Amino acid sequence: MAVATKQPEIRVVRPRCRTSLTDCDFQFLETTLRAPLQTPADLTPLLTDPEARDLILDDPDLYRAILEDPACVELSSELYFYVLVRHVLLQGGVDDRELTDYVATILCDFSTTRRLWPRCAPYHFEYLADIVQAAAHASGPRRFSLQAHAGNYALFLSGMFVDRILSRVQRRAAPGVAYFEELGSANYSIASDHQLAGHYDLADVFRNISARFRHIRVALNDMSDRLTFLGQAATPTRFDLGPA
Repeated sequence: MAVATKQPEIRVVRPRCRTSLTDCDFQFLETTLRAPLQTPADLTPLLTDPEARDLILDDPDLYRAILEDPACVELSSELYFYVLVRHVLLQGGVDDRELTDYVATILCDFSTTRRLWPRCAPYHFEYLADIVQAAAHASGPRRFSLQAHAGNYALFLSGMFVDRILSRVQRRAAPGVAYFEELGSANYSIASDHQLAGHYDLADVFRNISARFRHIRVALNDMSDRLTFLGQAATPTRFDLGPA
């Protein structure tokens, strides 16, 4: 009889935004949506039901409130990014809540520079190409972790900092946006076939991001231009545009 082996635990991004709402988030949702939804003040029972929660988070009044209400500064990054990403992806024709949750989680995690690089000591990576090369020479969980991180990093940079990429292309003949799209999509696709993708319930998410990478990237460009500002603290000091 086959004996199931325990998969090693590694640091990997997993969708969490819809399940990480804080007390402040609940209060904001109740205040914002009580009148339009004509519900009791306590939305907690609805928000703990996955289907009801997803419908509530899609409410246009919530999106407008997050953009306009000063109280939104108290919200968790998870709620803030999920609602904005959901909106821009829907506008771009991508209607996939689990994918949205994953992309929003990337933005939450990568909003500080220290989370941009995978914890793969003793290695230190300065460029996306370094991560890809390391993944090619790795095996097992490390290979999977590096491939997933390469996809995440490519999506984050090309989605949220495309202007810097284009600027570096003009000044230094560095690789352009297509370089990030190709490497990001390819690494998501490869990672989706790893057994650990199934273990972490990420296989479908990775395949869908790989297939729609450009659409997601363009939607994040729009979001970055119009709706958000991550600031210099979130921008890596040196990020991969490849050798000049």
